Amino acid sequence: MSQVRLINAGKIVNFITDFTQKEGRVRYRIRLHLSGGETLVFADYLRFEQYRKAWWHLHQARTIAADVTIRHQ
Repeated sequence: MSQVRLINAGKIVNFITDFTQKEGRVRYRIRLHLSGGETLVFADYLRFEQYRKAWWHLHQARTIAADVTIRHQ
């Protein structure tokens, strides 16, 4: 079951990307550090193109303080 959370991207203080390798594949995980000290996982990606696209959209959302949906599994 997945949970959905809506945050305002204007509360993002920093983007953190973890790169890990498992079974010969690189995984890209985007974590968000929010004002107030909370850090949460935004998403995991196995393809660089998908990761880069999501990263760019998050930065754009933060610029205009748009709402962002985060889905946790």
